[in-house]
Amino acid sequence: MTNTAKEDCYDVIIIGSGLSGVTAARYLTSKGKNCLILDKGRRIGGRCSTKRKDGMTFNHGAQFFTAKHEEFIEVVGTALQHNAISEWDFGHHNKAFIGAPTMRDFIAYLAKELDVRQEVKITSLHKDGDVYQLCDEQGEQYFAHHVIVTMPAPQAADLLKDTHPELADTARTAFYDPCWTVMLGLYEACDVMPKPLRDEGDIGWAAYEPARMTGGIYQPAITIQATPEASRKMLDWQADKVIDAMSQSLFEAVGRLLPVRLSLAHRWLYARVAVSADSNLPFISDDGKIVLAGDYFGTARLETAYLSGQRAAVCLLG
Repeated sequence: MTNTAKEDCYDVIIIGSGLSGVTAARYLTSKGKNCLILDKGRRIGGRCSTKRKDGMTFNHGAQFFTAKHEEFIEVVGTALQHNAISEWDFGHHNKAFIGAPTMRDFIAYLAKELDVRQEVKITSLHKDGDVYQLCDEQGEQYFAHHVIVTMPAPQAADLLKDTHPELADTARTAFYDPCWTVMLGLYEACDVMPKPLRDEGDIGWAAYEPARMTGGIYQPAITIQATPEASRKMLDWQADKVIDAMSQSLFEAVGRLLPVRLSLAHRWLYARVAVSADSNLPFISDDGKIVLAGDYFGTARLETAYLSGQRAAVCLLG
C-alpha cells in the first residue's frame, strides 16, 4: 500500500473498527463526510469478536448485548430485519441480542458500506499544518482534518500523551478488568449446558456455542470466560496453564469430563470497563479536531460504545 498523499486528505479518520468507530463513521458518512477506519486487528469488530479454528466457531469476546436507548433500539430493530442479529433467551432479565450467525457479523453488517482497513496499527499522530498526520508501524502515512480515537483507554492515552496530554489524562482515568477466555472444541455434542453458566467459581461465563441458535452451523464447542478476579490471578500465565485451570473449573461446574479435541486461549487485557472515564474531563481537543470515544465513557455495555461513537461524530459536526 502506498502512502496516502496529503492532498487526498480525509475528512475524518477513525482509529478502531469496534462498535464506537463504526457508529461514528456511519453517522459522519451519512452527513457527506469522507471517512476512513483504521484498525490494528485482522478482523472488524473489536471486542465483538469471533474466532474460527478447524471448523469450530467461538464467540470469544462480547457474549451478548441489550438495547435501552431509543437510537440504539432503532439500530437493533433494523439489524433484526436484516438477520444480522437475533434474540437469545438464556434467562437474562432483559431482552438479549447476539450477532447472527456470529457476534462479529453484527459489526460487519453495520460497516458494510464503510472504508475499513485492517492490520493497520497507528503509532503516532501529529499536526501538519491545518491537518493531522497519522503514521502506522510500517511507516505509512494518512492525513485527515479530524480524528476519532476509539481504541481502549490505555492505548489512546499512550498515542496522545505527547500531542494532546489533556485527552491522555482523560483516558487514564478509565480502568478495565482483564479476561482470559478459553475455547474448547469437542469431539461430540453435549447436553450439560442448555443455558450458559454464570459466576461458577472461577468461571464468569461459559456457553455452549450451538445453543446460540443463530442460523449458523456450529460444531460442538464451549467458550469459557474467567471472572475478573481469576483473570487477574492468571494474568501472566502461559495459555496452556490457563486452559488446564479453566477446564478443571468447567469439570467442577458440570460434574463430568468433556471430550476435548481442540483447546485455545485468548487474553483480553481490556475486556470490561471497571471504572469509567471522568466525565468532568475533556474528550475533545482544544482545536475541536481530535475526539475520544469508547465504552469507557460509561457502563460496561455494548450500547455505551454505540452512544459514545455517536456523540463523537455529532461533536465533530457541531
